Amino acid sequence: MRKNEANPNVTVLQTFTHEVGHGFQQVVRREKLYKPNGARDGAKWDTNANWHTDDYGGQGPHCHYNAIAVAAVHPYDRTSSGMTYDHDPTLSTLCTMFFRDDLAVDVDGKFCVSCQPRLTRVNLGQAMMKKQYWNDY
Repeated sequence: MRKNEANPNVTVLQTFTHEVGHGFQQVVRREKLYKPNGARDGAKWDTNANWHTDDYGGQGPHCHYNAIAVAAVHPYDRTSSGMTYDHDPTLSTLCTMFFRDDLAVDVDGKFCVSCQPRLTRVNLGQAMMKKQYWNDY
């Protein structure tokens, strides 16, 4: 059982937090680095080692923190790479930005140590949020 069918409220919380995370531009492939004074730090970029897209499951960018790449054998796991991510049972919980509902996703809807700092750096200004279509409603 991969989904939390026993507690649908947890699934709803995880889905809500996950989708809000997408709206807050979580799980970027890379982002520019800045100095403490806010100035751009040259041509430096921070690459997100946990970032993946549809080729490993899901639609759009997702996080594979505490997951391992495995062969995509189930029909719902078919990917263009032939691989998908599954929880590494030797590690703690999966990030809320994991690509599917899973029993190992943090039940409190928390972001992992890789995604959480992005929440403090992301540009939530009106112009940026309009690009995310958040002003359409």
